[in-house]
Amino acid sequence: ALEDSGGTAPGGSPALRQLASLGDAKHFHSGAARRATPEDLQRAQAYWQQVFSGWPDWVRRLRASLSAFPGGREGLVAAHVQRLSVTACAVVYGDLQVLGALPHISNA
Repeated sequence: ALEDSGGTAPGGSPALRQLASLGDAKHFHSGAARRATPEDLQRAQAYWQQVFSGWPDWVRRLRASLSAFPGGREGLVAAHVQRLSVTACAVVYGDLQVLGALPHISNA
């Protein structure tokens, strides 16, 4: 899920750079959680494939939805990634330490 269909390297696209810039120490549980790295997210892919049999299909459908949005992934980020919710969310549900956390985006 880190790469788009064109194979953009993690962190290479404006959308990924914007995501990486979101959230301060307060958002990351007052510094108790670290920001997940692209490597953490790659490891998380393996975890989610093991615990969620529908993971590959979910990733495929997510990528298709992102591509179909006007302007693609970049357009979606520009249109909707404006605010964060209260705190970052764990990459592995319920465990902020194992693979870090990501900004939790508000859709409000």
